[in-house]
Amino acid sequence: MEDNGFTLFKYNSRKNQNRRKRRTDIKQVSADSVIELVEDRVDTLKHSEFYSQLKEIIETCHISNLEDIICYGVGSFEQSRTSQFQLGLVLLLRESLKIKGKMYSYDPVLTKIDLEVLQHYDIELIKVNEQAKRKVTALTLFYMPHCGKTLYNNVLASNWSREDIKNVLLVGNRLEMYHENEPTSKLRREVPHILEALDLIKCSPFPEEFDTNTIFNDTCLHQFLPEKVEAAEDSVFEVEAVAEPENDPELI
Repeated sequence: MEDNGFTLFKYNSRKNQNRRKRRTDIKQVSADSVIELVEDRVDTLKHSEFYSQLKEIIETCHISNLEDIICYGVGSFEQSRTSQFQLGLVLLLRESLKIKGKMYSYDPVLTKIDLEVLQHYDIELIKVNEQAKRKVTALTLFYMPHCGKTLYNNVLASNWSREDIKNVLLVGNRLEMYHENEPTSKLRREVPHILEALDLIKCSPFPEEFDTNTIFNDTCLHQFLPEKVEAAEDSVFEVEAVAEPENDPELI
């Protein structure tokens, strides 16, 4: 106790030094550190049984003359391990499918570091929220793992003609899953193009096992088969786009 009535606390320099040391030991996140993680995910995928089986599946799909890849809803590579693996896989697909054009990406959660990562991999940022309503005129892969069904429906609706729909390849949730789990009347009201697409597509499921089996589970490559598209009734392509509910949580 000092004369003025205040207690004197001694400064513990060793404890403070240890605290400072712990702070400096924390690795700072940067674009380079995230790229390093993504490269590690690419390497893990490349040497996995999952990717070996996936390559065989894709070979049976006979995909050629692929122009672009559009990525929606992959998430933040800075913040999500799942997003790093999903980015890693689409980088491998870009290489194996020999795309002629570019890869584009949009997600509202992208950070400044994520944007630097996209730039590093020569992926062009989509600057506005298209809500997956992009119309394409050449064969295009829409890469949308685990997006909401409204987004899948928007992709289909934006290209819903006998000629245009054959330009759509879709990697995403197995579309038949919605038909299995939800009433037909609800699907016809909310996502009618998914419902109509089921009779026109070939669904090639991804291998079942990878990591914790939550990164690519229930994922399929969907192709529109020209013979089925040509044989479809005209009424199939007269389905109109539906109004989206306000504040739909599935819209990115």
